[in-house]
Amino acid sequence: ISDATQFQASDYEVNFSSTTAGSITRRSDNTPIKFSYTPATGAFLFQTATDPAAGPFTGTSFDGLSVSLAANTAAASGDRFLLKPFSAAARDISREFSSPRALAMASRIAGSTATSNTGSLSLSKLQALSDDPNLAATVTLTFNGAGTFTVAGAVPAVAGPINYTPGQAITYNGWSLTLQGAPSVNDTFTVQAQPAAYRNLNAGNANEMWSLGTKPMFDEAAMTDGYAGLLSQIGIRSQSANYAAEVSSTIAANLERDRTSVAGVNLDEEAAKLLQYQQAYQASAKMIQIAQSVFDTLLQTLR
Repeated sequence: ISDATQFQASDYEVNFSSTTAGSITRRSDNTPIKFSYTPATGAFLFQTATDPAAGPFTGTSFDGLSVSLAANTAAASGDRFLLKPFSAAARDISREFSSPRALAMASRIAGSTATSNTGSLSLSKLQALSDDPNLAATVTLTFNGAGTFTVAGAVPAVAGPINYTPGQAITYNGWSLTLQGAPSVNDTFTVQAQPAAYRNLNAGNANEMWSLGTKPMFDEAAMTDGYAGLLSQIGIRSQSANYAAEVSSTIAANLERDRTSVAGVNLDEEAAKLLQYQQAYQASAKMIQIAQSVFDTLLQTLR
């Protein structure tokens, strides 16, 4: 994962058209992304231009994801792979603790300006970006006026002065720091482990978790908007499925009625026809009887 804000809810199909090139198809909309592949390093570079025939291959990621193979892994034309980066996301959710007291609300790091500072330097934001082993190491920024600063304690070491702009993100040791104001010469700012005395008063982690609700995630939409959109899609699809089921039931009932009218037997109608045929038979028998009686009477008269 290189950038969670670029995620797309999709699987991806990797197709090699040669030993060093191919395309990755986003299966949700069948959009292909061409790539070049270097077997010696196992690295992929992706197409970043809009619609060239090939390249330039300068992107190291696509849709917030990076892909690589082990070094010296050979590929052949026709090789295919299916990537399912999110298929097990919901299945693998697990509970880490059951008591609110186990929730670490305090941030592991804290930042402070020196009491001897004379400028207007102030902390705007400090957040941990990763579980870096040097996250809680003490790092001191010393300002050479308003334009530059030096860094002491960062891993790896930082050489030379760094340009300073109020509001810029300063990142070292797995944390990101944003400062405001104009520092004076020799003003300092220190990032260090959260003092034990203040851990019960700090809510840095809680604030970061709260901010996840408005952080762009899938399709560059906030998680709250994405959740609302997901519920809406489920409701629409459920309603459509119910409507389709009702329509299908109506069609099936109509077809059954039409089939029955052609091939089925109506007992009432057949009983009425049976009575009709019986009466017709009795009438015919009566006519024959009358004819025979007339014929016999005629013969007796002539005799």
